[in-house]
Amino acid sequence: MLRQEHLKAILLILVLGVITYFNAFANRFVWDDRALIIGNELIRDWKHIPQIFTAELYRTSAPGSFYRPIQTLSYLFDYSIWQLNPYGYHFTNLLIHIVNGILVYFIILLSLRYTNKQYPIALFTALLFIVHPVHVQAVTYISGRADLLACLFLLIAFILFINGKTFLSRIVSSLSFIFALLSKEVALIFPVVLLAWINFQRKRDSGKAVEPGLKPASVAPFFAIAFIYVVLRMTVLRFSDKILPQDLSLNFGTRLLTSFKTLTYYIRLLLSPFGLHAEYMVEPVRSFFTIDFLMSLAGIVVITILLVWAYRTDRILFFWGIFFLITLFPVMNVIPINAQMSEHFLYVPSIGFFMVFTGMIYSISRLKRFHSYQWLPAVILTLIIFCCVVITIDRNADWRDEITLFQKTTESSPGSYRAHFNLGVAYYNAGLYNEAIIEFRNALELNPESIDARQNIEKAQKKFEEISRGGTVK
Repeated sequence: MLRQEHLKAILLILVLGVITYFNAFANRFVWDDRALIIGNELIRDWKHIPQIFTAELYRTSAPGSFYRPIQTLSYLFDYSIWQLNPYGYHFTNLLIHIVNGILVYFIILLSLRYTNKQYPIALFTALLFIVHPVHVQAVTYISGRADLLACLFLLIAFILFINGKTFLSRIVSSLSFIFALLSKEVALIFPVVLLAWINFQRKRDSGKAVEPGLKPASVAPFFAIAFIYVVLRMTVLRFSDKILPQDLSLNFGTRLLTSFKTLTYYIRLLLSPFGLHAEYMVEPVRSFFTIDFLMSLAGIVVITILLVWAYRTDRILFFWGIFFLITLFPVMNVIPINAQMSEHFLYVPSIGFFMVFTGMIYSISRLKRFHSYQWLPAVILTLIIFCCVVITIDRNADWRDEITLFQKTTESSPGSYRAHFNLGVAYYNAGLYNEAIIEFRNALELNPESIDARQNIEKAQKKFEEISRGGTVK
């Protein structure tokens, strides 16, 4: 049975999760929800399950190459209960997020089981994960569910891998990894995380393994699954070569330099979650001698120093720091993906960051001058969590409807073509044709070659003229 302290932790995670995201339940379907839920006939009937496992995620809208059948299957489950009531879909997202928070609590406990202060560090890490504003895009945005599902199955696979002693637990761990891959492509990096864990589990002083049963060969089944997945995605499950909307004209060197800038920006969002929005634009770094790269390099130097310190003093913090970097790598655009950067990309990597952050706060109490202030880390983290709850509740309101969402986005990212175009579409769908024309023109100024923007200007002008003449708009 669970010990009383674990039950209290689970209850606190549950209560804080509900308080933080309760105001999101009234939000409507927005953005990709139209394609993935409202216009997706595959979620209307259970007979479509075979087709769900052979179809591309956005098959009803723009061409792409996203294979996430578990995500679509979860919408099928929701639709069977809630139909097209967004309240139920928000409930499912929050439920998965809370379960993930509980799993974060237990995975941190497992990694800390041979050290002191396991309970408070695990609890505060999980609470930061639950309430941090950077996760609003994954939790409040219904179409962000892929990150929630991938995290859920990866955490289950990880817990069973490091704590399971039986052949059955290893089988279930492998199956959970497969479900993570079918939820989101970034799960492909998981075997590398396991290798890092196996390397970490050697005691710093004696070099003996903490878990003798875990050897590099234990990861072989996961690499085999990953290899089979890659082969299938490059052959029978290769739906399109189109990658949207990343600029593929950037060479590898430019993408690599830009990734350093992106990394430091992600860390800034985690440390100071203000000005969050749905459309980030990262100006490419094309030279070692630009101010952007030099500032990013300074940040990388600080990160490296902290990792070296952690390696020498606290291997647990070192592992979770490496976890953050490993799981963030697939979305750093060194290998081009569909967006320059996005808040929901931090959903899984943030676990490592929050663990390191919490561990470093608690390291304050080890200093002699603070030895009499053992309560100080808990007070600091409690204040941070309270601030995060307030910011997240406010951020949930940004996703209330499409007009609100894209108004906020254009305010934060005025140079984004997609933000202005999407705001124009939102105005058009709401019958605000004059406002739609303005936004489509703004989008056209940012991308003069956009045929869609030109066509939508013409459509909106016709509707506006009909209304001006007192006609009936169809």
